[in-house]
Parts: sequence; structure tokens; C-alpha cells
Amino acid sequence: MTIAHERSIEGTAASARSQQVLAFLKEHGVTRQVLMDIGAFVEMLIVIGAAVVAKHIYIDFYLGQRYTDDWGYLGVGVLGALVTSITLRRQQLYDVDRFASQSGHLRRFFVGLAVGFLILGAVGYVVKVSSDYSRGWAITWFVIAFVLLLTERKLAVRALGNLLDSGPLARHVVVVGDEKLMQPLLKHMREESGIKLSGFYPYACTEAGTWDTAGLDELINHSRSTRVDDVILALPLAAQEGIITALTRLSQLPVNISVFAGDLMGIVTPRGLSRLGATQLISLQARPMDDWGRIAKSAFDRCASAVLLVLLAPLFAAIAVAIKLDSPGPVLFVQRRHGLNHRVINVLKFRTMSVAEDGPQVKQATSDDPRVTRVGAFLRRTSLDELPQLWNVLRGEMSLVGPRPHAIVHNEYYGELIEAYANRHKVKPGMTGWAQIHGYRGNTEDPELMRKRVEYDLLYIEKWSLSLDLEVLIKTVFKGFVNARAY
Repeated sequence: MTIAHERSIEGTAASARSQQVLAFLKEHGVTRQVLMDIGAFVEMLIVIGAAVVAKHIYIDFYLGQRYTDDWGYLGVGVLGALVTSITLRRQQLYDVDRFASQSGHLRRFFVGLAVGFLILGAVGYVVKVSSDYSRGWAITWFVIAFVLLLTERKLAVRALGNLLDSGPLARHVVVVGDEKLMQPLLKHMREESGIKLSGFYPYACTEAGTWDTAGLDELINHSRSTRVDDVILALPLAAQEGIITALTRLSQLPVNISVFAGDLMGIVTPRGLSRLGATQLISLQARPMDDWGRIAKSAFDRCASAVLLVLLAPLFAAIAVAIKLDSPGPVLFVQRRHGLNHRVINVLKFRTMSVAEDGPQVKQATSDDPRVTRVGAFLRRTSLDELPQLWNVLRGEMSLVGPRPHAIVHNEYYGELIEAYANRHKVKPGMTGWAQIHGYRGNTEDPELMRKRVEYDLLYIEKWSLSLDLEVLIKTVFKGFVNARAY
């Protein structure tokens, strides 16, 4: 084997590893915008480092003042990094769609830095500290920062540019709608960088005046096995009924939904304008818990579940012994339920019944249910039977807080009965939720009780924040473990 061949194999393996790493990051919420924010933070560190390096070059070596304290220059460097980060952002240097293009970076960095340094100088003059710092040091700082930022950006574009365009971090887009309107949109999308067309589905009004939703059903099934980031509805301006029908059906998917054409004011509430390359779109739905929100929630869930699994290990052991002594059978009960985007997951619970039902017929527990064991009755009243789901949270299949998952047969039943029921699966299911702390837990045979539960679940998704998660967890301790409807 030749050296060139060996290097080719090594290069291919390295490329495959980088693709796997980026695919892992994408799966865990590291989107293109998150990468841009990380890049902004790295460039802030460069500005800070340039301030300290300029101090050593100009003050220590050029002027020979070797005993000058570094802390003052470091503090000014931090302030300068904050100011210039804002001005560089104003120059659209952290715009994902402009990142891969080298054109204009030199001018934008120069203008952004120059404005930032002028603002910093003005602040120093107002607070009367500008005389404490050499103008030669400031000029040296500017030059070093400018050169380092340009070098870093060139390397970043070379390393990530192609991957942002066509790799795991590209935006996977599906177009749905009128074939005539699709053509110019599809042509434009194929010319855009960073966009991968994952498919297009016809969707039109029939001669009977109804909308054929077969394409929507096909798209929903497609999205559960293939990644989709954006769905664009390409429909004529007058197709308001068709847009509403499509939005109602597709709102269960964890994707961005936009319209290529159509005046929706007064019909639905647009979430503002979005942009796909140079194309302006009306945004109808934003992906829930996107960018840093998804990362923060995932990190909180996994860290908290790991700590709780360790702390509650003695309780787990005690419950396992009690179950074994009380009735024959396994300690854990595993049931298939729908997780994020209706993907099937195996949810763990402590066994509380003498049977383990997980099929087309799953009867909900009722008061004085003979299937419930003595230990199981206590576990169900206190919700301690749910504790093994901490392992599901640690595995990334569930969250500590979110809509409670139901048995698949119940999911299918209520999905037909309640129009917005499937929208609960836009986020990971939770061990506890906003609905549960408001009393909507336990038996759900009454459709009205399920409608209220869904209403609270969707409100949670709409209003989500880490502080809301903490509120739910705290209230669960006081209100969620004991409930008259838990049996």
C-alpha cells in the first residue's frame, strides 16, 4: 500500500469521524445558530487575548515598563470584547447565511472593530480613565485583534463552511403545496447554500372543494424516519383554508413551518418573518425549545437525573425488595409509549399490578382495582412507581418536566378524539408536567379531563423556560406525589 493511499484512507476516516461528531451535536440541539453563538464567544476571547498580548508587546517590551499590572488591561479587554461583539453582530458577521462566504469579512471586521473601539474610547473619556491607557497600546490591540479575527474566521469557514452547506448542519427542507408555485421555489432553493431539499409533496384542492391530505400524511410518516427541519407551504394567496388545514395537521411535528405565499393576517397569528437564504417567508410555527433552550433543558435533565439516581439508590433498593416480597413477578414494568415526534420508547416503572399489559387492550386502573398489588397501591398514590423513568431521562428519551406519555393504544384513541392531542409530542415527554401539578393526572377515561390535560400541556410547550421547569418540579414535591385521582 502506498503512502498516498494510506493518507487517503486516514483522510476518509477523519472525515467520517467529523461527520459523526457533527451528527451527534445536531441530534443534541447544536444547530447552525448555536455554532454561530459559540463562534461569537470564541471571537470575544480573541479580543480579550489580543488586549493582553498588546500590553506585553507595547508596554512591557517596547516601552520597557515590565512591572505594569496586567489586570487593568484585562478588564478593559473584557469590556472591549463585549462592545465589539455587539458591533460585529450588527455587521451581520454572525449571520448563518453569510458565514460560508468570504466576501465582505475584511470590511465588516474592520468597521465592527473600529466602531467598537471608538465607543470604548468615548466611554473611557467620559469616566476619565482614558489617560491611564496608552494610545499606542490601543492601536496595537486593534491591529492584533483585527489580524487574529480575520485568520480565525478564514480557518472556521474552511473547517465548517462545507459542512454547514451540505453536511449534518445543513437545513433539511420539505416543500408542500401547489406544483406550479413549487417550481420557482425549488429552483431557488437548489441554488442556495446550506439548504438540503429533502422532498416535496403535492397538496391541492379537489374538484369537490376539499383538500387532499394524502401528501400531508406521507410527509408526517416521512419525518418520523428522516430528518426534517423546515416545512414550506407553497400555496396560492387565496388558499387560506388549505393553509389552515395543513398547519393543523403538520403542527404535531417538531419543525419550523412557513408559507411561501399567502396573506394570513386575521386568520392565524404569524410569528413574524423568517428567511431561508434570500427568500422571505411568513413563519407560522417555531421549533419548540430550539438552539440554546434545547441544550440547557437537556443538560439540566441529564445532570439532575444522574444525581437523583445516585441519591435515591437506597429507596430504589427498598422498593424493589418490597415488590418482590409482596407478589411474584418482575420488579420493573416496561411499556411502549410515544416519545418526541411519536417515536416509540420503552418507559420504565416499578411494577404495581399483578399483570403487565402492553398491547391493543390496556385497561386503565380504577379505584379498588383488583389488579393493583398492596405495595403497588402505595406506589401509585405517591407516584413512586414513576421513579425508574429517571433512567429514561438520563438516556435522553424523556425529560423531568413535559407532557406525560400514555400507552400507545390510549394515544391512538385520544389522537382521533382530540384535534390538538398529537401536538404534545413536539417535545420529549416528562416524568411530571404542568397539567399534573394542576390536578390533571391519573385516570383519563373522561374525554373532557383529557382535553384539559392537553390544554395545560400545550400551554407548557408555548411558555417553556428553565424557571418554569423548576417551578413544576418544586410544586410536584408538594402537590404532585399525592392526588385523589391517583389509583
